[in-house]
Amino acid sequence: MTRRAWPANLTQRARRAASAPASAMDCAPPLPRHADAVQFATVCDLLDALTDRKERRRCHKARTLRQWRERYLSGVREHPPDVAAPVAAPRWRKKKNAPPPPPATPYDPVKQGDVFSIYRLLLPKLDGERRMGVKDSKLATALCHAAGVDPLVHADAKAVVDWRTRGGAHSRRRATEVAEAAGSLVDVACERLFQTRCMFKDGADAEYSLTVGELNRLLDAVAAAGTVAAMGAALRALMTRTSPRTMAWACRAMLKEVPTGMSKDAVLNDWHPHAAKAMLSLSNLRRVLAATADPASRHERATIELGAAARPQKGEPVATAAEALDRVGGGPFVVETKLDGFRIQAHVSSGAVTYFSPAGADDAHAERLRVLDAAVLGSVVGGAAAPLVLDGEVVVWNRASSAFDPFGGIIPVAIAAASDDTRGGAPLASTAPRARAMLEYDPPAAADLVLVYAPFDVLRVGDDVIADRPLSERHKVLRSVLGLGDDDASPPTTLVSTCIPLGPAGVIHGRVEPLLPGRPFMGGEPQSALGSTAADVEAAFQAGQRRGDEGVMVKSLASPWTPGGKKLWCKVREGTRRGGRGGRRRARRARPHPHHHARLPRTPR
Repeated sequence: MTRRAWPANLTQRARRAASAPASAMDCAPPLPRHADAVQFATVCDLLDALTDRKERRRCHKARTLRQWRERYLSGVREHPPDVAAPVAAPRWRKKKNAPPPPPATPYDPVKQGDVFSIYRLLLPKLDGERRMGVKDSKLATALCHAAGVDPLVHADAKAVVDWRTRGGAHSRRRATEVAEAAGSLVDVACERLFQTRCMFKDGADAEYSLTVGELNRLLDAVAAAGTVAAMGAALRALMTRTSPRTMAWACRAMLKEVPTGMSKDAVLNDWHPHAAKAMLSLSNLRRVLAATADPASRHERATIELGAAARPQKGEPVATAAEALDRVGGGPFVVETKLDGFRIQAHVSSGAVTYFSPAGADDAHAERLRVLDAAVLGSVVGGAAAPLVLDGEVVVWNRASSAFDPFGGIIPVAIAAASDDTRGGAPLASTAPRARAMLEYDPPAAADLVLVYAPFDVLRVGDDVIADRPLSERHKVLRSVLGLGDDDASPPTTLVSTCIPLGPAGVIHGRVEPLLPGRPFMGGEPQSALGSTAADVEAAFQAGQRRGDEGVMVKSLASPWTPGGKKLWCKVREGTRRGGRGGRRRARRARPHPHHHARLPRTPR
């Protein structure tokens, strides 16, 4: 393979290629007809150009990305690999009555390779199929294993392991100098390890021998490694195929911290104008790229599909009840407690339940909630024979204190319920890590805990997507699918609001408790009510503050459910009232909770 004679900046490349004679283009490799055949070094060239500090204009970054895509992915998108791309005739040669050109060959991901293999490297945070599970500390140790150096003996290995302080710089410099010296793990590893232990040098001809398909297979081997030693062996194989520059970008892809200088929506919209909108309803990068492969396709209307997590609709933070009333349009609304739990979409189909968090399929916490399958399936009319998509929150209810357990105890309770080690109902010391730091915090007993799924919306029933219907109609459908009549006094026809033993031990219980206007929540007072004035919002907010709730949600009864939208929904929290935009970020930390007490000085036992 001949060495590429183009400069590093893609904009300069285009200018020089346009002004150079035709023989100057012979130094470039042939354009790929398969996505996996694209050289990974060319992807690194793109990332280097996008992250160039000299170029900060968004329009120039977008032009750079477009030029790279048109050169390396246009043939992949429009022409099969076994057919050469037709050469467009110059405009001056076109005749007035000339026949139209033949239509472009439709994109076939089977023959041409899915461009997902490239975009999963550009947008690794949207890749839900490869779960690396690699943190900085684990990757640093694995890189030392791959290089064959011991952090206890070798100075370079010690610097990589202690990358935050550049190898113990705190003992020789002041705190400010330490902060300036500390860089990223990838930068330190590139300086100490990759420069001397990678097989190729930056800019060498062999740097372009590694293709995207080969890199993804090597990264899959790193993700499948169970131990640090196995990960080091997989990284050693990767270092024999890369240069320091390409190895650095591969490590950033493992950490899912690839800077592009552009937002993810801008990168997606460069592929297709409606790709970012499709991502709201699909939340799956592979499916989005396949659905938008045809440039002429349109995806303006977001849909709710089974097995694809739609980005949840949230509320716009407001500070006062008057702002909330103005936000929902001044019409009738429902004001409900903002539960401090996990936002979960439950996709029910053929007797199985799939849970999705706002992070999509890449969230391992949602898989911990499979212990709730019996409670969810028992609460649906007909045992979920028809497809169903519910939207709600998962919380932990403490029956002893008649209050919600802290947010940090949800996943530990789900793990304890799925296992048989619940200590016979003894206190669970693993719940609520933040609350355990409080001296007077008493761990709850396992027998007093109820893992609750509180659905407050329904998005799809069977083949009918009802997310665009008014909220008042969706509430009626939710009552119907859960076996609840129009009158809450009548008993339900399903196991809704019934505690079901979870797991093999059966000590922790599960329950489905819908959050509907006027319906008692967990056997107590209603947590949702109808309203029409600002006084109704203020009364619900003050009642929630007395209970220690996070705040209230105000939703217009005429509002649709839009993926990723905030229309006609708002939330009022104490942190928003105190600190504006900064207070919203501190709302959860600032609000009181019944299980959180003031930190007291430790006393000797």
